[in-house]
Amino acid sequence: MAFTSNCDVFLSVNEAGINLVVGHVMRQRPSLFNYGTDAVMRNPRLLCAPINAAPAVFARNNPLITREAPVPIIATKPQYGLDYVIQLTRAEVDFSPGNVIALPAELHPPLPAQRLALHFQVCAGLGCPSDDLVTSLLHQHQRTDGRQTDIIVLPSIQLNCFCLDVYAIGDARIVGPANDERVFPNVDALDIVDIKPDGLENSLLCYVELMLRLGLLADGFSIPNLTQSFMGITVSPVPTPVSAAVPFNPALEDDQLKLFVNVTATAPPPTVQPCVPTGGGPPPPPPTPTRSIGWGAGPATPPGPNHLTVATSAPLVGTMFASVRNAFHPCFTPSGSFGPFTARLAAGGHLENGTVTLANDGTISITDLALKWDTLKLNLDVDIPQICVGGFCIIPIPFDGCLLRAPEICIFGGHPDFTIPLDLSGLITSRVTATVRPLIRYGVETTRPATMSDLDAEDAGIPNLWAVFLDPTFLHIEFVDIPDFVANLLQSLVDAAVDNLLGGLPGWAKDLIKSILGGAIGIIRTILGIPGDIITWLSNLLGVDLNLFDLVTTALGQLLLRDMPLFQIEDPYKVMEPQTTPVPLIPVKIPVRDLAVQVNSAEMVLQAKVGG
Repeated sequence: MAFTSNCDVFLSVNEAGINLVVGHVMRQRPSLFNYGTDAVMRNPRLLCAPINAAPAVFARNNPLITREAPVPIIATKPQYGLDYVIQLTRAEVDFSPGNVIALPAELHPPLPAQRLALHFQVCAGLGCPSDDLVTSLLHQHQRTDGRQTDIIVLPSIQLNCFCLDVYAIGDARIVGPANDERVFPNVDALDIVDIKPDGLENSLLCYVELMLRLGLLADGFSIPNLTQSFMGITVSPVPTPVSAAVPFNPALEDDQLKLFVNVTATAPPPTVQPCVPTGGGPPPPPPTPTRSIGWGAGPATPPGPNHLTVATSAPLVGTMFASVRNAFHPCFTPSGSFGPFTARLAAGGHLENGTVTLANDGTISITDLALKWDTLKLNLDVDIPQICVGGFCIIPIPFDGCLLRAPEICIFGGHPDFTIPLDLSGLITSRVTATVRPLIRYGVETTRPATMSDLDAEDAGIPNLWAVFLDPTFLHIEFVDIPDFVANLLQSLVDAAVDNLLGGLPGWAKDLIKSILGGAIGIIRTILGIPGDIITWLSNLLGVDLNLFDLVTTALGQLLLRDMPLFQIEDPYKVMEPQTTPVPLIPVKIPVRDLAVQVNSAEMVLQAKVGG
């Protein structure tokens, strides 16, 4: 069964991938997992466990620890307090059937179906002053009148540390308003190993549960918005309703968290861009690229199971292709000399429609794709061999030449003699047929120094990219709609051009020259070299002689294979935004490795690993 048999988008994350992500978050946002007083922040040697932070945390002066107030010593006047630290040093998840976390007996292993298990290691320490310090305070003891505002922290050389292993089981639910749904882990049973008496254990469990429900897990986890990478289409995702076909959403099974999503996806309509500016002249230059990306093979990791799977249904792939289609705005100005005439063409257009069909052989067929020629202006500069009429003898002189001759009139001596402007803009359509194969490519900014960090590249707006392009294995274009009246239009333009050129000649000269050329159709066929019907000749002139078909296939192939991916994501992929207040925090970014794509008749499937 296809992943998207009952939804538009299927997303699954392996527990190993989530645990790698958690590790990245802990290294890049250590202050989210470590809490302590000023003394601990100033002296990391007081920590119960060392903090393994990413180099960028130090380079950007991000805090390792979130500052907390000291623990007050009750009944003291003046008010004394103690330094302390609480650290979450380990966190991991395990999805049904459960093979990562060994649950304690109190949680009744094995892990039931559609359940998750959590394991945290929490280390804490409390500073205790020396006896000498306490004695000295007794000798100088002086009670206050109760107006003291700051706690006097009693210094300590080290903290008395201990670590606890906390285990939890629960499930996951999707909660939130439309388009902002989040996955919330729901903890319904907790246990701390080897804590006695029961009252102490229950008190600690109460505190840990509140820390999880009201703190670490309170905001849930946003569903990865990979749909933002669908290159220009508008996507409104909605979780697939639970039904007999989808009994659980999210589903916790096969060591994975699985999400089923329905989407409403629309692509903007095609747009028309002029090929030649008003008033003529050369075509406008193409937009200046905002980036210069070199595409090639991406970084890989050792063999192993994929951590992430994203499947999109065939109809959604069709909508995604529409954004690629809409990016095609070719503009060509070919010309060529063909003996007695020169052809100059300005051709530009846009793509419409198109039926996208996925196949089990890994290819995608695109049919019924219409290339509308919004600009199609053909100028034929005609050079006719010079023709002279007249000059014959009216009154001959016997045996001695001619007394009176008719005037000799020569015409068609210009270069060119006349231009036939044939404007076919909006009148002609071409049909494009293609077979493509999805291709994974990895992009690196060509100007990026080898020593530049991923974070610096993020700030500079030149992150690396994974992208899915469409590699064309077959491209074909043909004219399918040249109206019959185009032939009459061309004949009328030729007649008008010849009449205009002959306008100053006497009627007998016009008739004589036209009789020599054979009339309008004769002029077209003789001078322009038309062997048969005008429509066939015109199609061949535009598509073959002026190379328009090759120009289109080259430009479309470049768009599909280099300029407009079907799907792309940054690498590393951002899972948490940067923060500037109250303290600066770098974005949390997760390296993506081994991105791969497969296509079958039902869907396109992307799979990837989380880098270490």
